[in-house]
Amino acid sequence: MDTYFSLHEQLERTGLYALPGNSPIDAELRAYAEGFEVVRQRMDERVQEGSPVTAQDWGLERYGFLKGIPPSADVEQKRRALLARCAMTADSFTVEGTKQILEAFACTCEILEQPPNDVHITILEAPAGLLSQPVLSAIATEYLPSHLSYTFDLGPAPGV
Repeated sequence: MDTYFSLHEQLERTGLYALPGNSPIDAELRAYAEGFEVVRQRMDERVQEGSPVTAQDWGLERYGFLKGIPPSADVEQKRRALLARCAMTADSFTVEGTKQILEAFACTCEILEQPPNDVHITILEAPAGLLSQPVLSAIATEYLPSHLSYTFDLGPAPGV
């Protein structure tokens, strides 16, 4: 409901005010309604940005910063990475789970387990910002099972 009409209806129900639509009280209600509308829009934005599931802008940036997600221009990629980070399960510690975590960062990879505790990950495709050993190591440290050691291979050179 429009803010002005909501205020108008609530005051009218009290029976204390005559609100014909052109009175000084109506003008004051319109002014209040404009201010309340700005507040309502800001509250709606904060509610939307307050969850990684619904965030579209600064909420994803802030969650990403807090969770160590590398900056990305792709909103859905950030959301997938955040949700993967926040939804660890027992299946996250399998080869398929590891692959899903890396896919959340838009990485296509092959994984080879090398017993007892080594995992070799070949990155076949990834966003440019992730194609470095330090970034991949940071992702492994933050998201992948800590009892394993990871070796990353950045795959064939572009154009090969």
